[in-house]
Amino acid sequence: MVDLVRGQVAVARAGAVLAHSTAFGATGRSAARTRMTVVEHEGDAARAELVRALRRVLATPIDREDLFRLSRSIDDVLDHLRDYVRESDLFGPRDLTFAVEPLLAVIDGLDELESAVAKMLDDPGSVTVAVLATRKSCSRVRQLYQARLTELFAGSLEMDTLRERELLSRLDAVGRRLGRPPTCSPTRCSNEATERRESHRMFARSHPMQTGLALRRSSSTPRRKSSWLSTPGDRRRGRLPRPDGAGWSTGCACCATIRPRRSD
Repeated sequence: MVDLVRGQVAVARAGAVLAHSTAFGATGRSAARTRMTVVEHEGDAARAELVRALRRVLATPIDREDLFRLSRSIDDVLDHLRDYVRESDLFGPRDLTFAVEPLLAVIDGLDELESAVAKMLDDPGSVTVAVLATRKSCSRVRQLYQARLTELFAGSLEMDTLRERELLSRLDAVGRRLGRPPTCSPTRCSNEATERRESHRMFARSHPMQTGLALRRSSSTPRRKSSWLSTPGDRRRGRLPRPDGAGWSTGCACCATIRPRRSD
């Protein structure tokens, strides 16, 4: 499972390296745009493989919701990089050297994230250090974004100023998605809740024995919260069950808090 996440991070890093090579002129913009399409499809395939694995297994080395959210954030990073490469080709600014340093910071952040994922099982105590290094790289992206905007606004207003501002905003979005978990919005909450309900249905179909046991427990003791199957009242209150039976999630996957199972 961890190797699948590392594979997804590697694909996102390949996209960042491609965008960086475009920024300092080593790769043509049209060629990079074509290549980025292939890389983005590879990232989608890596994410789909991880989601399928999460649906198959009964227990994961770390919380399946955390894996799902991490995978989604990595996919968002790659999507923003794809949009940056596409827009740099469409908008056609005279120079892209302003993007070299922010993209280097993104590459450093992805390297630190890959290091954190690799240490999750063997050396969990050092994960925090690697995660903090990732967030530091993302803060560097924001600082470079703000500094370049200050320079742009101090000069004359031209069409290239607007083009560069749009591309800088895209790079800032890359840093924000890499440095923070998904922000909660009604649309995102609805989409992620739908995906998680579908994941639970797939789990129930794949593990009929565990599902049947949970159904019998739920019917015999309808008010007990030790069962991982939810009731209509739970769903109305936004409480989603965890298939591993470790507790309940309140809210959506992007702002969920896990409540431990009750012993009663």
